[in-house]
Amino acid sequence: MAMGAVAMHGRWGWVAGVALAVLLIGAGAAGLAARWTDAEPSTSLGRVVDNSGGVATQTSAQAATATNTPTPTPTPTPPPRSILAENQIVAYYGNPISPIMGILGEFDDPEELVRRLEAQAAKYQALNPEKKVVPALHLVYAVAQEGAGRDGKYLYHMPDETVEEYIDLTRKHNMLFFIDLQNGRADPVEEAALVQKWMRHEHVHLAVDPEFTMAPGERPGVDLGAMDGEVVNRIQDLLQQTAIEAKVSNKILVVHQFQYSMITNKDAIKDLDRVDVVICLDGWGTPSVKREKWEAIAVGQKNEHISIKLFYRWDKPLLTEAEIEALTPRPHIIIYQ
Repeated sequence: MAMGAVAMHGRWGWVAGVALAVLLIGAGAAGLAARWTDAEPSTSLGRVVDNSGGVATQTSAQAATATNTPTPTPTPTPPPRSILAENQIVAYYGNPISPIMGILGEFDDPEELVRRLEAQAAKYQALNPEKKVVPALHLVYAVAQEGAGRDGKYLYHMPDETVEEYIDLTRKHNMLFFIDLQNGRADPVEEAALVQKWMRHEHVHLAVDPEFTMAPGERPGVDLGAMDGEVVNRIQDLLQQTAIEAKVSNKILVVHQFQYSMITNKDAIKDLDRVDVVICLDGWGTPSVKREKWEAIAVGQKNEHISIKLFYRWDKPLLTEAEIEALTPRPHIIIYQ
């Protein structure tokens, strides 16, 4: 369960076992990040402008030179490369202006957050010599809301500057970065399309949360949402196209699940060569409850890759690193909220 829906006006309660958090929309996100542009200087083809403002035609020598210039060989698209083949990922999840949504929002100093995450990842590395353990930050970017808002989508987006700040931070520390979409009543494929500009970065990946993906007439925090396998495929298609065009490694797509009903038509989910779909066993509880869910979803259902989420505040007691590494199959991603 991605306990991340936020209210415009104060706290709202648990529904169907889901913790809904307080996010003050008016609060400013920490810091501003530099923006990038892909613009290139324009060029004139076939003629030049002289200093007097008139147009001077090319000489025959200039034209011949232009004609004989060899066409550069296109850079070949690299073959598919799954990050998960050689790496295990340990992520800190949340939102920077709502501590209750996860550990990512509990530290004002991002460098302190990084230090704690690296220490957590090191514990897994000591237990898993077969793979490199890579730290990651997992930002809830599109946050489900109690109220419909002017557009009726029950959704708030974090500022672009905040996203870009985390992209810079994770790149600086050789970490991965996940952008999480709760969707509300917005079209989940359209929401995924909005963030493809960031997916072009080698280290940036996507997560979607069916819990807060609402059908018409449903409301976050009142109803348990769902996502169809064909919708997951359409999001995969976007990521596949981005990975090919940007010539980057496979994109990871995390899909949260803690009830069977949250992913309908699950067997229809495709296995694309440029996208690694990871089903994240979400939801808090005792170790016995979490192991029972693991057996039901991670073992009992079809999954390309598998993940588990742990809750510092609500898992009593928290499963240890050794207990997580002993799970079968071994999780590809461990997320701490």
